[in-house]
Parts: sequence; structure tokens; C-alpha cells
Amino acid sequence: MKVEPSAPLFIRTNVKLSRIAADLDRAKVARSDMEGVATHLRREELERVRDALNDCIGRALHNIYCGVESTLEDIAETVDGEKPSGNRWHSSLLDQMSVPTSKRPAVIDDHAELRDLMRFRHVFRNVYGEPLRHEEVLAHLEAVDEVVLPKFLSGLDRLERYLRVDIGGPLKEPSGSGDDDGIKP
Repeated sequence: MKVEPSAPLFIRTNVKLSRIAADLDRAKVARSDMEGVATHLRREELERVRDALNDCIGRALHNIYCGVESTLEDIAETVDGEKPSGNRWHSSLLDQMSVPTSKRPAVIDDHAELRDLMRFRHVFRNVYGEPLRHEEVLAHLEAVDEVVLPKFLSGLDRLERYLRVDIGGPLKEPSGSGDDDGIKP
């Protein structure tokens, strides 16, 4: 999972994409493990294991969304020159990145699956020990694998081609951009 780098923006993006790919792999392994243990455990044990694996998948989905959002923030700052602020900045960022500008094409489609993943991330952060719903977690994982990430990668490729071809070369980084990859621990 990567885009061809023609500028520091895309080198940073590839670092984030490798982390997203690792989280997706972890989530798929957990889903596979979940399917594999179902026939070997008693009901009480199965519920405990399922909760733990749901948490593992939920954390991976959380991290995937954070990686996507961090990439979009980097694009907003580097290409657009500004990113949203305020209480609804997460949603405003998706709005901003779904609209083409004179500086770039739309990076994302404003599709429901990405907004659902944003809401799931919020729920995941605020469940405070409540178990995640198994079917919901698996539905989000499927949407991420089949819709969200393929569309996101397509948008990144479109942006990279636009910046390389239409602007005529590597994107100039704004001053103070530094080497920070934008992902906070």
C-alpha cells in the first residue's frame, strides 16, 4: 500500500500507509483467529475471546482512521495551506478534502463509509470498557478493506499525478514543515 513519491508529502504519506497496512493486517488476523476458535471454546470462553478480538480489530480500525485523517491533515496544510479548526474540524476536514480546489483535485469521495469509520473511531475512544458489537466491528473492517482504503489510495494517486503533471514537478513544502510524519503516539 503506497503511492509513488514525488515530494516530501508523499514520502510522509507512505510512512502512514505502511502503518495503516500493518493495522489492517492485524485486524484481518484477529478476524481469522475469531473464526478459528469458535468451534473449540465453551460459550463463556468464546465471549471473552470474541470481546478481546473485537477490541483488537476496533483498535486497528481506530488507528486506520487516524492514519487516514493524519494524511488528510498533511494534505490540507501542505497543498491547501490551511486545515479546519473548531469543534467539528474532523468532519470539516472530510468536507474540505472531498471538494476539488484550484490547487488539487478532490482527494476523497464524500462517501458514507469513511464518515461511518470516523464515527466508529469516536465511539471506540469513548466506550469506556463496554464491549464492541461484533457484527458492527466486522462490518467496519469489511468496509475499510473493500471501500475506504481502495478509494483513499485512488484519491492519493490522483493527487500525486495532478501535482506531478499539472504543476510540473515536485510540490514545494511550506516553511516549517519539518520531518514530522503527523502521527502522534
